[in-house]
Amino acid sequence: QQTMHVAERLYLSGYLTYPRTETNEYPKNFDLRTTVQEQTRNPYWGTYCRELVQQGLTKAREGNDAGDHPPITPVRSATE
Repeated sequence: QQTMHVAERLYLSGYLTYPRTETNEYPKNFDLRTTVQEQTRNPYWGTYCRELVQQGLTKAREGNDAGDHPPITPVRSATE
């Protein structure tokens, strides 16, 4: 319950996509590169994200599409 409360606050603040979903498979047209690039300026994991973008990204594994919302995805970098 506390985890969902934090996830909802992050969603409402614009840090991640809608958290109430069971979907863990991205649509075929999902732009993984842009999603990772958004994290490259983060002081904690930005270097790792830059390396991923430079080396190339692997398509995410298949999962479950519940048909409601895409998987929870970070959309804005946070430091605290």
